[in-house]
Amino acid sequence: MERRKVEFKEDVRDYLEASFANEAQNKEECGSYFDVLQERLASPPMFTTLRLNTTKHSAEEIHAIISQELQKVYMDRKWDPPQSFLHPELDDVLVIENRGPRPIKQMEKEVIIDQSCGMAVMRGADIFVQGILGAPTRLGRYCTEPIRYISRYMRCDTIHITIHCN
Repeated sequence: MERRKVEFKEDVRDYLEASFANEAQNKEECGSYFDVLQERLASPPMFTTLRLNTTKHSAEEIHAIISQELQKVYMDRKWDPPQSFLHPELDDVLVIENRGPRPIKQMEKEVIIDQSCGMAVMRGADIFVQGILGAPTRLGRYCTEPIRYISRYMRCDTIHITIHCN
């Protein structure tokens, strides 16, 4: 799978490189730290953590409720539900494992979405109508069921980020 990297503005890049240079033993080590940072920031997080309000229910009860809801949503979509568990050290934290990064396939249908919608999609949400900036008129015509596969393009000010999703 192709390795993606986050690109920074020149002043941000210079600042980060200088910070890594102060910490690193040599120039090579500095460059590898910076490359790893760019690659990791381009991938979705591997875990989602939820802080639980345990004043009315125990952490185990909340975990069971959330697991049940995740099962229901994922089974409706015919996906395998994610693993979830209570954090071993923090009593009021639930950890949900994410999947990814996944291979990207270009789809025939495309839409352009705003930044807030794009960020939600990158965390696994569906596209919401308010987040669509542009779509071809033929996209929804004659559709009798929801579109399941689409390429999404997120607009971030002047930068275009491609999010091809299934």
